[in-house]
This record gives sequence, structure tokens and C-alpha cells, in this order.
Amino acid sequence: MRLLTGKIFSVFFIILFSLLFLSSTFAGTLPSGFTEANVVTGLSSPVGMAFMPDGRILVIEQAGVIKVVSNSTATTLLTVTGITTGGERGLLGIAVDPDFSTRPYIYVYYTAATSPNYAQVARYTFSNNSIDPNSKLILINDIPDSASNHNGGTLRFGLDKTLYISVGDDASSCDAQNRTLLKGNILRIKVDASINPADRVTLAPANNPFVSATNNNEKIVFAYGLRNPFRFNVHPDTGALFIGDVGQSTREEVDISTGGENFGWPYWEGSGATGTTNCGGLNGTMPIYDYTRGASASVIGGVVYKGVNYPNDASLPPEFNGNFFFNDYYTGNLRVLRQNSGIWGLVTTGVDATNFGTGFSYVSDWAVGPDGAIYYVYQGGSRLVRIAYSQGPTILTTSLLNGTVGASYNQTIQATGGVQPYTWSITNGLLPNGLTLNSSTGNISGTPTAQGTFTFTIQVADANNQINSRQFSLTINPQPASLTIITSSLPSGTIGYAYNATLQATGQNTVLPYTWSLQSGALPAGLTVSNSGNDGVISGTPTESGAFNITIRVRDNANPQNSATRNFTLSINKVQITINSLSDATVGTAYYIDLSAGAANLPTQAVWEVTNGTLPTGMMLEAIGHFEGTPTQAGTYTFTIRVSETGNSQNSDSRAYTLTINSAPANGGGGSGGDSSAGGGCGFVKDSNGKGQRAKGEGLSFAVMLIITLIIVYLIRRSKVIRRFYDDTTNKA
Repeated sequence: MRLLTGKIFSVFFIILFSLLFLSSTFAGTLPSGFTEANVVTGLSSPVGMAFMPDGRILVIEQAGVIKVVSNSTATTLLTVTGITTGGERGLLGIAVDPDFSTRPYIYVYYTAATSPNYAQVARYTFSNNSIDPNSKLILINDIPDSASNHNGGTLRFGLDKTLYISVGDDASSCDAQNRTLLKGNILRIKVDASINPADRVTLAPANNPFVSATNNNEKIVFAYGLRNPFRFNVHPDTGALFIGDVGQSTREEVDISTGGENFGWPYWEGSGATGTTNCGGLNGTMPIYDYTRGASASVIGGVVYKGVNYPNDASLPPEFNGNFFFNDYYTGNLRVLRQNSGIWGLVTTGVDATNFGTGFSYVSDWAVGPDGAIYYVYQGGSRLVRIAYSQGPTILTTSLLNGTVGASYNQTIQATGGVQPYTWSITNGLLPNGLTLNSSTGNISGTPTAQGTFTFTIQVADANNQINSRQFSLTINPQPASLTIITSSLPSGTIGYAYNATLQATGQNTVLPYTWSLQSGALPAGLTVSNSGNDGVISGTPTESGAFNITIRVRDNANPQNSATRNFTLSINKVQITINSLSDATVGTAYYIDLSAGAANLPTQAVWEVTNGTLPTGMMLEAIGHFEGTPTQAGTYTFTIRVSETGNSQNSDSRAYTLTINSAPANGGGGSGGDSSAGGGCGFVKDSNGKGQRAKGEGLSFAVMLIITLIIVYLIRRSKVIRRFYDDTTNKA
């Protein structure tokens, strides 16, 4: 807020605020590591702020509105009535009772719509997340406000829970030297249950510097000789007041008060005498810092910083504890004062040797939040802003895992701190060929293609461009020797026939030639494992059949040798009779079964024969495996049938059978169905699997019976014709 004096104030102020309210953007410039972020926007000329114990923020708007900010949302709590605005007037200050849990009070400083005009300090009760407008209690009702500027307006609680109040000189410069007028002062009052606002004496703490004065106003004065101490703050450790006192035409100043000081206005402006004599002369308390003002300048007493939990929150580094941050409302310069050996001086490590930051025009109040961040209200931009510090990221990973040529590599560089997201890069040296660094995740991945030790520097930058880097060495080892049998299965063979199967292997960094051998299991008789160049060969003529589980091993010629094994199942086949038994036959009934149809691995040239026992009379075994005939004699017959490959006697199989020949039925048989074991004459028998098979003589038997039947019918009919002829002849005779 503009803090000019004299006749030019009104016109200049109107023009300036017209420009301010058109402003919609703001971004200060700060040293590396400091960042700004909007807490809430859309406020209307915010001028002051105060934190509540639960972390919510009370923000006041000059027009009289009190809002509470939570989760980036501002909600109106109360519109203070009975105030006047215009110029520097309005709702100017707010504070929260330090014993809020038992004394839930909110204190405000405003210019009242009274005649004559006065600034007032009042208290409201905060209850159920709202401010009760009917709870208003005016503590001081008569701070002079005849001018629309030089109003002061800050409320701050001290470490002893007394309330400090800043008041301007009301544009009457000599009045700042008169402690009875409540002008150009810092006031200090009690707010406990002992007070009676109607009796000013009850407001004065017993240790106020002028409490023994006879004038009641003077009893509540803490320091005087100020022009317009619009904003001040309390040192969080010492309780001293750090005051920004707005100058008139030459100097802006920062003062420290511990009580009783006369800061010399209007005789002194900053550290320079003004030459004023009409009020008498005196020597005042010098400021700890002052600076030359240009055409427009107004110091805003900011905040004495104290961190909370550095580096685990937004707190500034410890060297900023006890430093005083303040800005100029018009130039926008943010400066920091630091005490060194009892002398206060500017911190010179900001954006330049004088200013810690720039671009902070129209900032009207400051506070330190419970998270260690600095907050300010930006009156020109209608928003509440947070300044946080990040010391930048720290790379936690100290070394990298070794890699291997041809093997997948994956490792993520870890970092902490700073403001994410991070950006990763290689700033010196090169990664091994085949590897890449993910700029978003810090992951090194890929498949290295060359061995060696590679040295490079990895850098991480956070969202604020805070940078950290670390040098790494990554060793890529040569690809280890590996040997793999790539043959996955063996072809089957047949007993008695030549067998040949090739075994193949592949290797990395191996030494040729390869040597093959049988590690475990047994090959079929007649087969061996041998070498053929770098391949292995299983060859020979198997003399036994079956499934043989074997393990084949291959070795290279290195020292020591590399080896690999693989399990195989080698099948050697032979012919096999699979019909286990024969169904019964019946005397006089044709019988047939094809033994070759149920044989496994039957060669194309196979011979079937009876090698032991005798077949029943009327039965025969054909060389192609057909067992058939019409038995003529009942009984039980045992015999052995053998099948063998022509020219390869090893490929053979034999099976002993017992065949039962049942007697023919008493009626001579001849049903229309049934099997041979039941004496049926239709020509079906059961094979060894119990399946019905059509007997070979079925069609012939049926034809014969049909012919016989026709002959009989013919003879019967013939006999009737002959008899009729005989009778006719006799009768004629």
C-alpha cells in the first residue's frame, strides 16, 4: 500500500491503485533453491494475514472482509462493519490469540467510520468455524485518523502474549514526539481477563516503559518517534520488534525496538537528520539499516525468520534463522538483514549483492508458516503466496553394479530432496555402448556390447533447476563362456535297423573342438556316441527295443573345460502283437480274426507263423496275419503265434494263445445272430478286444441255405402237382 505524505498523495494514490487492480500476474525472482507457489488466488486487495493454530490462514481484505484459507480455498468468515476505506484506510491488521484453545479470539485493526475518524482495535470470538459478529469488543477506539494515510495497522503478539499495535503519525509529523497522542507509536496492551477497555489503565502491562506516566495514553506506548510503521514483526527468540518505518523523501529505515526507544521522527529520517527545528531537537535511536529512496519507495517490515524442521520440510537453511526479510512496496526489492558480530548487514548471496530477491512490489504482509515456508500477501496480484526452500536433490547411489557383455543391465540411480520431478543427464564421459540413461527416472538400462571400465558423471536437476552430480565408474565384464546343447530331441529308431542322430551345441567364448559323451543312462545295445567335427553322433544298429532315458554331455577344449548336458529319451521300436487273447469258436461256424490289424510298429514285410503248438482242425494262420477257418472238433488248443520282419529276425514278437472250440448247438445252430462262442451261425466272432467281427464264410452260408430252402419249396410244390395229375388220371380211367 502506498505510504506517501503531503498534498500529492491523493492523486498519486488513486492512479497507482488503478494500476494495481489491473495487475493479474506476479512472479518474484529468488536465488536458486527458493520457489514460489500460489496458495490461493482471487482475493480482493489482501493486506494482512495470520496463521491459526491448526495451520489455516486468516487473510484480510482492505474493504473489511476476513477470509479463512484452507486447501487452496478462501472462505469468507466475516465482513467487518462500520469501517471506512479510501487511501490507506480500511481493514489493516489481524492477529490470533496465542491461547486460542482457551481464548478463541481474533483481533483486528481498522479505520472506523466515525466522526472524527479514528482507527480502532477490536476483538471477535471465533466459534464453530465462524466469527460471531455480535461478539465484537472494542479494545481501543480512539487512535487518531484524520488523514487517509500514515495509519499504521499491524497487530502482533509478543512472546509474553501481550499485543503490539503500530500506529502512524496521522500525517502530523511533530505529533510522533508526543506520547500522549497515540501517533507515530508502537503500542503494547494486555488482552487477558483483567482488562476493561473503558479504563485504559487496565490495558497497560506493568512493565511498559512509560507505565508510570500520568497520561493514560502514554502508559500503553512501547516506542515512539516513528513516521508510519505500517508493518513490523516479532523476533521468535528474543521478542524484539523489527519495524519497517516508511520515510518521507530521503530514507527508508528498519528499526529494532525492545521498549522505550524514540526513533527520532521528524528530526531524523533514517540515519540522516532532516533539519527540522520547529519541534525542538533531539538525538534519536538509529535504525539498524536504512536506504535511499527514489521517487517511490515504502519499506514493508517483513518477518524475522525461524525454521521449523530443516531439511525435512520447506524450512530455509539454518543460516537464515534470525534473519530479517523485508521488501519495498514499490521497488519490489526483497532484502535480508543478518547480524554478524553484533552488526546488522545485508545478505549478499541473493540475486545480486544488495537484493535477495526482486519483483516483490505490492507485497503488504509476511509470515512464517508452521511448515517452515515464508508466506506473503500480494495485494497487487490478489493472492496469497508461499516461498519454500529446497536444498536441491542429493544423489544417494554411490556405486554401480558391474555389467556383462551381452547380458541385460538395469540399475536406477536414487536421489532425494529438491522438488520433483527430476531430470537426469550425463555431463561428462560416456556410458558403455548399448546402455542408455532415462532422463526422467535415472534408470540405466540396455545390453552392453563391449567390455571395459567406463567413467562418467551423472547429473540430476530438480524442478527448480537445483543441480547435483556424482561421478561413477561402471565395469562391463567380458561375456562368460557358455555352452548349450541345442538339439532338443532324438528321432526314434527300429530294432535291427541302422540308426544315426546328430547332436549339436552352440557356445559363447568357448574353445573348439567339442567332445561328446554319454554322461548317464544307457544307450540301446548296438548304439554309441561319437564325435563328428564339433557335432556329436549317436549311431549304430540297435539290437534291443524300448525307451531309453539318457543324459548327453558336451565339453569344449578350454582349460578349465566348459560343459553342458541335456536329457533325452531315445525310443527304439519293434513289432508288437497287441491282441492279448482270442475269442471262443464253435464247431461248424466260420471263424476269422486279423491279427495284423492289432499289431504295433508292423513292418511292411511281416511274416506271421505258428511257432509252437497245433492249430485246431479246420483252422489256419495266413502269412499276412489272418487267423481263420471253420473248426470241426471241440476242445481247448494252445499255440504260439510269431510275427517277424522279413530279413530282420530281431524285429519280431510272439504271443501264446489258448483257443476254446465249443460244440455246435443241439439244434444244429443257425440263429440269425450271436457270436461264434455261442454257436451262432450268422458268421460273427469276437476278437481279442471283444469287438464283433464278421466271419469270413458268412455270405456263402446264407446263400447255400437260401438255395436249399428254395429247392425244398419247389419239391413240395412239385409233389402236389404230380399227385394232382395222378388223381386226375385215375379218375379218367
